[in-house]
Amino acid sequence: DSAPADTEEVLRWGSGAALIQSVRLLRADGTETFQIESGEAVSFEIKAVAPEPLQDFVFGIGISTPRGIEAWGTNTDLGGLKSSRFVGSGRVVLSCPDLRLAPGEYVVDAAVHSKEGVPYDYRRKMFAFRVTSDAGGVGIHSPVHEWITYGEIEWGGRA
Repeated sequence: DSAPADTEEVLRWGSGAALIQSVRLLRADGTETFQIESGEAVSFEIKAVAPEPLQDFVFGIGISTPRGIEAWGTNTDLGGLKSSRFVGSGRVVLSCPDLRLAPGEYVVDAAVHSKEGVPYDYRRKMFAFRVTSDAGGVGIHSPVHEWITYGEIEWGGRA
């Protein structure tokens, strides 16, 4: 089981025009988790606050290995959402119906920034989580796959 990343390693910077209060990894039933099965339906929940009204804002999530290799990242601007107004408390959820990361440990970064990338609040290594899978493999992506063979190749069944 993984737990929140060591707080001494959390890096945070930004103007404070918006502040990330929490980020959680949630199962389909809404419960928080630090371990998932590859291909599981999950979501990332960002709770944030804007002390003063903002018209220009983008929320983002990044997933990396503990050694800093980027596995996947996206943000609301890339998702086609155009900012209009954010003031007070808000919650943004990135829904992933089929998160196919390969087995291993991952860390989560979260950010809220301007469309041009000016950071309001950027938080690295907010928490760590583990991905498990019966399929095995190496790397960071675990696509659906199947082996097909032709010719004079015989197998002793499936493991």
